[in-house]
Amino acid sequence: MFNKSEASSQFTAGDSDPRASLPLLSPRSRRLLWTSFALGLVGMLTGLVIALVRWNFAYSHYGPAVVWQWAATPSYAALLCAIVSFVALFNFLRRRQQVAVAHLEGLTLQLRRKRVHYPWQQLCDLSLNVVHYGLPFWKWSSQFTATLSTNSNQKLTFRGSAQALDAFSNTIKHYLYPLRLQDYRQTLERDETIAFGPLQCAKDGLTYRNELYRWDSVRAASLQSGQLVISVQSATGPKSVRIPAKRIPNPDLCAQLINRIEY
Repeated sequence: MFNKSEASSQFTAGDSDPRASLPLLSPRSRRLLWTSFALGLVGMLTGLVIALVRWNFAYSHYGPAVVWQWAATPSYAALLCAIVSFVALFNFLRRRQQVAVAHLEGLTLQLRRKRVHYPWQQLCDLSLNVVHYGLPFWKWSSQFTATLSTNSNQKLTFRGSAQALDAFSNTIKHYLYPLRLQDYRQTLERDETIAFGPLQCAKDGLTYRNELYRWDSVRAASLQSGQLVISVQSATGPKSVRIPAKRIPNPDLCAQLINRIEY
């Protein structure tokens, strides 16, 4: 029913043991920290200059008794900006060396003072998402996110540029997908049901919205424009079943599974 060798071959071509790393400090967070540091620094210097001017004016015209009253407000503002700048710089220096590495043995998070390792057998679903910021006619930035879930329902979220996240997620798929497809194969052989959100996969076929599509009528599955599209042959002719991808855990793997069922 399930072609195991074909499923594995897609992920073992080329480099047999690929390795990819992704900084845990995303480009967006990096820009935010540097912007906060720069604005805090400018605010601190501006506050100090204003405090010095006001202090000099008060001392020259009214004497030392009222100097602090004139210089207090800009001095406090300069102190607040200095704290903001320091916190931003501290966070950048603390997080810049943190990295996630996908390799043969699993996924390793290299944090500042410790390493956290997840073997591939402990990882489940991988979902990719992109959020565009801006107006319908003008988008000024995008955030690319990969979310990986564990067997204990822990969510690991990674953000990065499109190129870096693509290489990182492809390496995860190289190691994770053959294992997951093998688990699905064994589940179907035990005559159990696999739930992909509203879509149910069983030994006799796919069930969606209480309608059963037997495997011999299923032609192909693909991801198109944010939807999982399943092509089936119904009694009235070819038909496409469209399911929003956001409703399906790991829609890419779901499509891989459907395409590798032997009828």
